[in-house]
Amino acid sequence: MFSNLRISIKKQIIFLGFILVIFSNNNCLGLTLKNDRTSYFSNSTTLISNNESPTSTSDTNIKTTEKSLKTIPNTAFLILLILFTALITYIFAYLKFNRELRHSEKSYYKLFKENHSIILILDPNNGQIVDSNYSASKFYGYKHAEFKKLAIQDIDTLPLHDLKETMKLLIEDDSHILAQHRLKNQQFKDVELYSGRISYKKNNYLYAIVYDITQRVEATNELIEAKIKAEESDRLKSAFLANMSHEIRTPMNSIIGFSSLLEDDDYDTLMRQEYLVHIQKSGEHLLKLIDDIIDLSKIEANKLDVSLNDSKLNPLLDDIFVLANNQLKAANKGHIKIIQNNGIKDKNFIIKTDEIRLKQILLNLINNSIKFTDQGHIEFGYKFREDGIIQFFVKDTGIGIPDDKQKIIFTAFGQIEEYAKRNSGGTGLGLSITLSLVKKLGGHIWVMSKVGKGSRFYFTHPSKENLLNL
Repeated sequence: MFSNLRISIKKQIIFLGFILVIFSNNNCLGLTLKNDRTSYFSNSTTLISNNESPTSTSDTNIKTTEKSLKTIPNTAFLILLILFTALITYIFAYLKFNRELRHSEKSYYKLFKENHSIILILDPNNGQIVDSNYSASKFYGYKHAEFKKLAIQDIDTLPLHDLKETMKLLIEDDSHILAQHRLKNQQFKDVELYSGRISYKKNNYLYAIVYDITQRVEATNELIEAKIKAEESDRLKSAFLANMSHEIRTPMNSIIGFSSLLEDDDYDTLMRQEYLVHIQKSGEHLLKLIDDIIDLSKIEANKLDVSLNDSKLNPLLDDIFVLANNQLKAANKGHIKIIQNNGIKDKNFIIKTDEIRLKQILLNLINNSIKFTDQGHIEFGYKFREDGIIQFFVKDTGIGIPDDKQKIIFTAFGQIEEYAKRNSGGTGLGLSITLSLVKKLGGHIWVMSKVGKGSRFYFTHPSKENLLNL
């Protein structure tokens, strides 16, 4: 539009110059006629003095010429004035338009620079970053001058060949892509990039509007992971129900079977006593299963409560020692030695805890060791650390736990398949319940294990609840 306006003004100037030339020629023509008229009157005077008369026709022509000479300068001046006015109007219009255009360009450039969206201007031929706005500098960490030394391949993690193919697609058609960009601090961000063609500084470029979608991608990945875990949990729950059916049916069949045998009077007292022992053991096993299921339901409903009271720790561990030996005998593993290790020897050592739940934690861990230990010993106890925290432990010389299984042993139903393979009995919920109980008491639990060398379980009791009476 500027070029057309300039051409129009040039034409007007040329035309005005042409009119000026004509006007100048008209002045010369008038002067010539005036000279001819003077010559004519001079000749007429000469004729009169010689008694000769000029013709009337010649006199009429002179008058007509004089009238025309008076009209020509007035018309030329009027045309010149009109053209001059038009020229001035064009010049002022041009200046006004130029001023408004510069203001518009400045406004749009300011809009580009101060836009909250991240915007890059790219050279489609080599991917060079031609310009960027403040949001891009804030996001990527590069200053504006640094950006101009970079190309898109310096911030995009795609291989160069794939990046060139992507640029070709963006040149052919406006579209958007998902990418991963590298910041100046070498941090990676997931981005969504909208791009299109734009004319910028008399050249064709690509604009790229970049949106940070890192949080959205992370949330999506978390949802996918949660979905996978939920599906795995459903699968394990199905396995749990199948295993639980077997675990409940076995002691129930034992109780019903041996109870039926007791109705027969043919068995002597010793045999009857043995049947009663089987019934008692099956009843205890069934009770343990029911307790685990109730605890699990309380944990999932967040209804598992603890009652903190002053408890003497060493007598509590003495009771656990007796129960652990009984469990070894019941499992026909009397050859395995149980070792008790009290960190403080004084029997009056008191802690504020839930005695029933603490005993349940230690018995769960010891029972777990009994199941997977065939030779050696099992050691349990505690130590009073320098920071005032009590650290309990249960160690065994059993089969150990593979590294890939150590992450799932504390999850509900995570041990179902392993228990099923070993046919060791139980619900596979013991360690999951133990983890929840330890957290309720304010501590945390972890395991250290090597396959073939045994396992060591540790859990803590918070120091602020510890009371030491010596």
